[in-house]
Amino acid sequence: MSESDDRALRLLNARDAIDKFDVLGAEAVLLKVRVELQVLVEEGDMEACEVLGTYLSLLGADHVEEAIRLLSLAADSGRGAAAHNLGSLYFAIDKKLSKKAYKRAYELGAEEEVSSDPLWWKRINSDD
Repeated sequence: MSESDDRALRLLNARDAIDKFDVLGAEAVLLKVRVELQVLVEEGDMEACEVLGTYLSLLGADHVEEAIRLLSLAADSGRGAAAHNLGSLYFAIDKKLSKKAYKRAYELGAEEEVSSDPLWWKRINSDD
């Protein structure tokens, strides 16, 4: 199997596990996603960072630090969806950082893909 085939299969397996969240449960899915993506993350694969970071961001406080690290890496590499998801993660923690992440997502074209009002993030009150 070529490296690109292995990469594609790992990403497919991770996404498949996430889709089975209701059946497998959060911890079983996390284990499967980590097994599939950890090698790619360690190799600097930004799509893998985005997928794992996004999943971790949904699991709660125990995983926030790692989710921020992975989503930041992916967003800094130009992945707009990662920047958007980072903005969502930061929203409850720090509105200024949230707004900054959403701005980056907008600059990368991601907000136009997910919202009929791609400048909605400008209305976030950073003082809250």
